[in-house]
Amino acid sequence: MRYLKKVFSIFLALVLSISMLSSYVMTLKADNNVINLNELEPFKGRTKEEVIQKYLEVLKEEYYFF
Repeated sequence: MRYLKKVFSIFLALVLSISMLSSYVMTLKADNNVINLNELEPFKGRTKEEVIQKYLEVLKEEYYFF
């Protein structure tokens, strides 16, 4: 019976720690993906291909900047 309690408590601690860690990571991802509406202003009236091209250029510039 004691063995079963230990196994259950370890399992419960593991599940709780994984769930807390995953919620923390999801919060970080959500904060990172917030879009500022002012950033969308240059893309108004452009086609999808133009927007993708501009995004890739900016991404490349940011990569080489750091």
